[in-house]
Amino acid sequence: MYSIRKENAKQAVAVKSQLQQLARPMYSNPPLHGAQLVSTILEDPELKSLWLKEVKIGMFCYSGLTPEQVDRLTSEYHIYI
Repeated sequence: MYSIRKENAKQAVAVKSQLQQLARPMYSNPPLHGAQLVSTILEDPELKSLWLKEVKIGMFCYSGLTPEQVDRLTSEYHIYI
């Protein structure tokens, strides 16, 4: 995290504008590696089959929770895993 201190409001507005121009492309144009990873997995029948099997298990398998506990969290507390 960085802090920028300027002498007056006009300078602060100018610096803020420049920082926004730098940040905007980072959010509107994310890197391609995520899409390339998905493409690699979905285009390979063996990897896609493994992915589909793992998706059925769900993320709760890493938490140590049972499917019943996950269902209870969802239905009673609106916690979605």
